[in-house]
Amino acid sequence: MPEVWRTVITERPKPAAGAIGHGASTSTERGPVDNDDIALLNVAFENGAAGQIELSRIAQGVPNSLGVEVFATNGHVTFESQRAGEFTIFEAGLTDDAYNGPRTVVTGPEHPYFRDVAAMPGGGVGTGYAEAFTAEIQEFVRAIGEGSAMDTDFAAATAMMRVVGAALESSRTGAAVQVG
Repeated sequence: MPEVWRTVITERPKPAAGAIGHGASTSTERGPVDNDDIALLNVAFENGAAGQIELSRIAQGVPNSLGVEVFATNGHVTFESQRAGEFTIFEAGLTDDAYNGPRTVVTGPEHPYFRDVAAMPGGGVGTGYAEAFTAEIQEFVRAIGEGSAMDTDFAAATAMMRVVGAALESSRTGAAVQVG
C-alpha cells in the first residue's frame, strides 16, 4: 500500500505564549507531533478528470506557499500564492510554434477584489497574502449587507471536509473511497 500521509518530524518545541508557528517558539519544552507533515492524494472526478494533491508543511524554500495547476484538453493555468499578482495561462492554438508556451498575466485593478485590497491599486503592483484575507472579509460583509449568499458557504466547507474524510479513510484502508 503506498504511503499517503507521513509525519516526518515527530517532536517539536511546544509553542510559547503568543508565538505564531513553531519557528517563533522560545520554549525549550518539546512535545509529540500529532498531525501529518506530508500528504499525497490521487483524485478522480465524475467527469473522468484525474488530479493530484500534494501537501507539505516541511518543504524547504517554499514558506506558506499555495499553488494550483490545472491542465485541460486545450491548455493549462497556474497560480502561486507567493506571486499573487500574476498567473500563467496557455491556450493551444493561440500562438505560433516560435512562441508556443504559457504567458504570464499580471493582474490589475480590473481583477476581482484587486482595487479594494491592493496597497497601491495599479497594474503590476500585485496583492499579497494579507490582502487575500481582506478580500475574504469584504466578501463576507458584502453578503451580509446585500442579504445574499457567499460564494463559499457552510455547504461548500462541508463538502471539502467530506473530501478530507475520504482521504483519511483511503489512507486507513488502502482502497479508493467514494465521496458522497
